[in-house]
Amino acid sequence: MNNAKRFLTLAIAVLMMVSATAGVGAIAESQEKDYSTHYVIEYAIDTTNLDVNSDDFAKYWNEKFNMEYEIIPLTAENSAEMIRIWVSAGDMPDVVRYPFVYSEYADWVEQELLKELPEGWQDKWPNIAQSQVDTGIAEQLAERVGGYYALGRPIYSTNKPVPTLFSHMGMWMRADWIQAVGEEVKDYYTIDEILEIARKIKAQDPGNVGEALVPIDVPTGNLPVLFMANALHAWSVSQFYQDENGVFQWGMGDPEVLDGLKRWRAAYDEGLLHPEFYTLPVGRANEADLNTAGIAAMNIAAGMATVGSRQANFIRQNLGLEPHEALTYAFVNADDGIYRAVEASNWGGCDLYSPTIDDDKFERFLDMLDYSCTDEAQFIIRMGFEGVDWETTADGEIVSLLPEDMQVTQKYFSVQPLYTGMLIMPDNFQLVNPTLPQIWRDKAKNQ
Repeated sequence: MNNAKRFLTLAIAVLMMVSATAGVGAIAESQEKDYSTHYVIEYAIDTTNLDVNSDDFAKYWNEKFNMEYEIIPLTAENSAEMIRIWVSAGDMPDVVRYPFVYSEYADWVEQELLKELPEGWQDKWPNIAQSQVDTGIAEQLAERVGGYYALGRPIYSTNKPVPTLFSHMGMWMRADWIQAVGEEVKDYYTIDEILEIARKIKAQDPGNVGEALVPIDVPTGNLPVLFMANALHAWSVSQFYQDENGVFQWGMGDPEVLDGLKRWRAAYDEGLLHPEFYTLPVGRANEADLNTAGIAAMNIAAGMATVGSRQANFIRQNLGLEPHEALTYAFVNADDGIYRAVEASNWGGCDLYSPTIDDDKFERFLDMLDYSCTDEAQFIIRMGFEGVDWETTADGEIVSLLPEDMQVTQKYFSVQPLYTGMLIMPDNFQLVNPTLPQIWRDKAKNQ
């Protein structure tokens, strides 16, 4: 039995046991925990979604722990600056989702500007403790600064697919347009192959888009995924390295980087890129040109089943197309046909806590976090509620009750991004999530 099936079988068994003893657990919990005081958690996070307390998903969590959230919105552009201002001024929200920079984090700890986790927290919240083990670096980080002043978010937890992790960013592409211009739909392309497809789409306009057509609709931050496929040391985590002679080199000076920049400029001059790619947003807003407006042939995003399912749902709703025929995902290989990537840590950023947060309030929040790491909670966060959003058939198979390609995040708007990355990142469940269409799970596994 492979790891994905083993995990899913175990998780289903655990969930059935939890369901069977739900009444007993509720009684025990009510005896052990006093949740009579209502708390409002100030939570600073990169989002425009401020309504995280009103739908049925939010009500389940809010009622279970008798607390709700006041969202303090950040953006990718202002988050680093805002967090520094808050921390330095001693005016932090209760919880801040932090991308993590070690030097400033260590400085803040030294100045006692962050809340330390309570003594004995590993025993009191064992699921949180396991999540920190899963990050691979939390213990070493605590040793360096003298304690746990942050909780890291593991990208993978119970379902780590391979021993060595690496980036899973790639090209989401209009498969029907690729075929219409006489090219083959594949799981891997070289840089030149992708550029040639883009040229043909620009010339032939298979979607009859007209002047609005954008062959490669990708913002600045993601374009290196395409143009730096030959340059292993173009990324910040690997810029400085030792060559075969043991001499330190600066990766951005490598000839492969210059070659990538030249191709980038040539593609822009040919009109293959968005004319204002440097102003494009990163993430779902950028995806909309492909899956909602129907004017783009390609975008770059994570090669996750959740991303494929989301884009497929929008393509079906907005463009009236069969997404399993109109959408595909591919990795970008180097010129020699080999995919190159730097090793990635199992660390998806972390949460910081205000030194002024009330101790009882903090413990309530940690109770919720600990529960969020359980199999039962992960099923709810990733798939919704049993009997409402999914069900188990007589032969033990889990099937979705939502419309095809719809995800729980599209039904319950409070889920994204607050709960999806509450501690364990969504990557962990996407390979085994039985409510996601098999085609997108297979695409993810192809990585």
